[in-house]
Amino acid sequence: MNVIIAGAGEVGTYIAERVAEEAHDVTLIETDAAKSEELSNTLDVNVVCGSASSVEVLKKARVEKCDLFLSLTANEEVNLVSASVAGHLGAAKTIARIEDAVFRNDPGFSYQTHFGVDEMFSPQMFAALEMTSFIRNPGSLAVEHFAQGTVVMKQVIINERSKYIENKLSELDFPKDVRIACITRNSELIIPAGDTFLQAGDAVVLIGETETVSEFQKHLERKKAESQKVVILGGGHIALGLARRLNPKDFRLTIIEQDVSRCEKLASELPFATILQGDGTRLDLLIEEHVETAAFFITTTAYDEINIMSALQVKKLGAKKTLVLIHRPDFVHLIEDLGIDHAVSPRAIMAREVLTLLKKGKERSLADMGAGEAEIMELHFRNEALTGTELKDIPLSKNILILLIKRDGKVIIPSGNTKLKEKDVLLIICKLMDSKKLTRLFGG
Repeated sequence: MNVIIAGAGEVGTYIAERVAEEAHDVTLIETDAAKSEELSNTLDVNVVCGSASSVEVLKKARVEKCDLFLSLTANEEVNLVSASVAGHLGAAKTIARIEDAVFRNDPGFSYQTHFGVDEMFSPQMFAALEMTSFIRNPGSLAVEHFAQGTVVMKQVIINERSKYIENKLSELDFPKDVRIACITRNSELIIPAGDTFLQAGDAVVLIGETETVSEFQKHLERKKAESQKVVILGGGHIALGLARRLNPKDFRLTIIEQDVSRCEKLASELPFATILQGDGTRLDLLIEEHVETAAFFITTTAYDEINIMSALQVKKLGAKKTLVLIHRPDFVHLIEDLGIDHAVSPRAIMAREVLTLLKKGKERSLADMGAGEAEIMELHFRNEALTGTELKDIPLSKNILILLIKRDGKVIIPSGNTKLKEKDVLLIICKLMDSKKLTRLFGG
């Protein structure tokens, strides 16, 4: 496939290398002439020197033949404009790298729809989501990546005194924006239908908006678990994104940051967190903060060596789990050998997402559920015969459940009355035996 990548910074260059390794044709667009010449001599890719927002440069890169256009420069405005222009010139799929929250969080306006960009990716957001998934509940990563952080996936254990047990799900007054994705009962994974009953002790996976899920789980849970202590070293964008996704009812959060002005910003945006101004690599500060009692110690500074050494030091002090941010993906394989529990590389995550998009077909498996018994799939809807059909009128087996629909850059938690539309992207949980049937049904 033909891939064009605008911006030869650390992220763009790494992704170009990975994509080229998979035998795809890659063209890099870079404004710096000296860097362009260097990349031409060191990478097995085509290099075009110039601005990615220039029509002339895009045509020189043969954008009309492009299967995937990625704009990964450090400038959000250039990324949006170049991806938009590339789409109009014939690129089959366009992605813009966006870091600034103003482009993603305004509920009244969609830059993605306005500029006609297919996807907006943020390596920092992906890193924060993967860290959140590691802390909260494994398996939620696929859902939260799909929803770009607007929806959470959370597991709760049903209380024997809950009013929701021993009744059909179709008869229960669930909040409209919360769905049960699956139920684990006596080691069996159940994909629920309207006639499914909940039982005491069931492990239920909820999907929905963060606050709605947190409020609703109170009516289900067996008991209120003690909140866990989380300590984050570094107060940058990834730390902030992670902190926003950790419910203060479930986690006691401390962030250690050296810069005074950054501490003030964190304190204003995270009133529920404890913000410590100081050098988090100092042993005396860590001991004073009792990091040995932390359920999770997470390092998110800009320096890999500091992240690794601090995590090793805290692990030795007694913290249960350590999680490190690694900017150089080639360091990741060393982490487990050192005794650190998990490493997250924004570049590696972004490359993984891009390579997944380049797989043939319009469906992909995002996660295994129930020890491989079921999977979460992303599927592009393109069956004209079902366009406009309400979900309740589509004959689906009991082993299939549509969890989310992505439409015009927004994520919908569907109900039985939701109608399918052209270009919808569906997130579906199904038993493995039904995945091919599902692809045929929605793929047309």
